[in-house]
Amino acid sequence: MAPHKTTPDYDSDDAMQDVESMQVDSVSAKERTVKDDLEHMFDDDLDDEPMVDASNAHKNSSGKVNITAISDIPSANPSDPEDMLQFYSRLFPWRQLFRWLNHSELPSTDFAHREFAFTLHNDAYLRYQCYPTFETLRRDVLNLNPSRFEIGPVYSTKPRDRKQAKGSFKPIEKELVFDIDLTDYDEIRTCCSKTKICIKCWQFVTMAIKVIDVALRDDFGFQHIMWVYSGRRGAHAWVCDKKARKLDDGKRRAIAAYFEVVKGSSQSGKKVNLERPLHPHIRRSHDILKDDFKQNILENQDPFRTEKQAERLLQLLPDRQLKEALREKWDSTIERPSSDKWKDIDALAGSGVSKASYVS
Repeated sequence: MAPHKTTPDYDSDDAMQDVESMQVDSVSAKERTVKDDLEHMFDDDLDDEPMVDASNAHKNSSGKVNITAISDIPSANPSDPEDMLQFYSRLFPWRQLFRWLNHSELPSTDFAHREFAFTLHNDAYLRYQCYPTFETLRRDVLNLNPSRFEIGPVYSTKPRDRKQAKGSFKPIEKELVFDIDLTDYDEIRTCCSKTKICIKCWQFVTMAIKVIDVALRDDFGFQHIMWVYSGRRGAHAWVCDKKARKLDDGKRRAIAAYFEVVKGSSQSGKKVNLERPLHPHIRRSHDILKDDFKQNILENQDPFRTEKQAERLLQLLPDRQLKEALREKWDSTIERPSSDKWKDIDALAGSGVSKASYVS
């Protein structure tokens, strides 16, 4: 399971580091907060590794679904210059983009002082571009025909004039942006890994969206939230409320930390230690995801079947007695389905083996 500043505490060289990105693993409780910048805000690693697209799935004679990687389709090239030019000229919603970022029908500094950055097909990277209207932006994009472009913060002056502004040039606002990336689920998703995705592991994104969206609305009072496909293997939430755009770094970090459940890292060891009674956000997330967990995790992913996978699960449990009882039971029947092992946790926790209370 990312988050401008009314008084930014960074200079123009760090201006792109205005977004706190957050990955939420709502089921495995894996979450992290990272600093993001303009160059990487949409960076889903446009590399040569194949991605799996569920739309290319088909059933074989046994009725099972085969997934075809995008790289196996000769004509597939999402950044083909001719295709991009047709997209920009015929399909891209320029007027809607302007209305969204300008917050008004009439031109304002909300749009005119906004930075745009372009990656060209020769890998050249152009920063600090800005435009008074969507027509001028469209004209430049059609002329440059970039393979991608990013939307940065609103600055105190036009980004093109930053050298004249010198010390007064600084970012003054930016949407609160959350980034869900499936590579952060590699420890628990068993169907794919790295840049590959399929319909099964996409359910992690769906579940994360359910939890984050309701918390942003109910707990923080945000109303204007736009969820978009990231372009590769995840989703982005753009929180566009004015109070969100004006948040400083400390508040952005605090909001990201609110969603954090798993402490530590893969190197230092990850721990889940939820105090009782459960925080209302955790209890609500559990209720939202309970059915998804059984269907999409225990059954479809089966992430605790092997001895190594089961041991990783045990390391997340804080109660030593429960862990030892489960380890003893599973040692005799290692390759049991994850759903059965989860039933063991419920049964042993309810039998009094553990003094801790567990949510099932």
